[in-house]
Amino acid sequence: MVSLSVNQQKQQQEETEKPQNSPTGESAVSSRAKEILAKVTTGVGENSGPSEFGKLWDKVFREREYSSEVLAEAFAMLHARKQYDVAVEGLLSSIRNDHAQPWTYDVLAIEMALAKRPATELDRVLQSRIDFVPGDLTQVMLTVAMLSRFDAHEQALDLCQKAAESNPEMPEPWLVGRNVADRLGRPEDQVWARCGILQHVWLADYARLHEEARKTIQRLIEEAEKRGDAAAASAFRERLLSANARDVKVTLKWAGTADLDLMITEPSGVRCDFRTNITPQGGRLVKVDSGSAANKSGNHEEQYVCHTAANGEYQSTVRFVLGNVVAGTAVLEIIQNENSPQETRTRKVITLRKEDAVVSFTVDNGRLK
Repeated sequence: MVSLSVNQQKQQQEETEKPQNSPTGESAVSSRAKEILAKVTTGVGENSGPSEFGKLWDKVFREREYSSEVLAEAFAMLHARKQYDVAVEGLLSSIRNDHAQPWTYDVLAIEMALAKRPATELDRVLQSRIDFVPGDLTQVMLTVAMLSRFDAHEQALDLCQKAAESNPEMPEPWLVGRNVADRLGRPEDQVWARCGILQHVWLADYARLHEEARKTIQRLIEEAEKRGDAAAASAFRERLLSANARDVKVTLKWAGTADLDLMITEPSGVRCDFRTNITPQGGRLVKVDSGSAANKSGNHEEQYVCHTAANGEYQSTVRFVLGNVVAGTAVLEIIQNENSPQETRTRKVITLRKEDAVVSFTVDNGRLK
């Protein structure tokens, strides 16, 4: 008889739970979840109490460990069937048997409320949740996804807002928060998420995301005006103007096959470059171009953006790495207070040499306090 090591058993389990379609079109995760529920509900009478279900759940969790995806599917099925008491006992059993997931306490609180469990029990769960809340952003986002699945959008949005407050430069809380806010349908929340996207989300497709944010906020402004809510319309307009403004934007453009690097040294002495593309004050390189010949147009661009900048002297450094540049020059454009009445633009033609070219500029009305 060949025995499997713990790692081998775990790998074998993970393989069996991968979400691949079965011959009936059902995923392995759904199939496994149904197997769990069959073990818990088969042979139990309609009038069975919580203790009976608790014992069956304990047996299930003692037999093997299940992935988060399988457990999520099982409890979602119970929720859809309105079998709230069975779900509560299963979640409590998962905690007793060390099978708790990052979302366990949140979902347990929801199911307890629906099962009309005593307020004292619910309070204990909520207190345990405070102790269990993970600091890992990925785990927080998994909890948000689980809460949304259980239609607990209020709690999901609250977690997104807290995550955004702690990790404002990470895109996930804003993008997930946008989706949750849209489900809730409250204009205030929708504006919150999209203003955050305009300020903090600079993924590869940021232009599309920013355009959607602007259009949606503008639509919400118009809807507020139509229903006669001038105060909301004015507040949304001010927030859009603030989110859309950029204290500093520096763009380097050139043509040819050369590789140029744009580096910005902020007043604190911190340098934003291709190695460190985001700084503590929120400055970041949002476009980095290696000058690859794969770029058929031959036009290249690197860009630094700081939504809320500190006052002081900034240094823009342009470094020639290799290759050929048309006319041996590049154009550096420095924009301050972009999208505001105080917007200014300065363009410099940089002659490229072996030595770095440095262009300094001063910010005296930055919004970083």
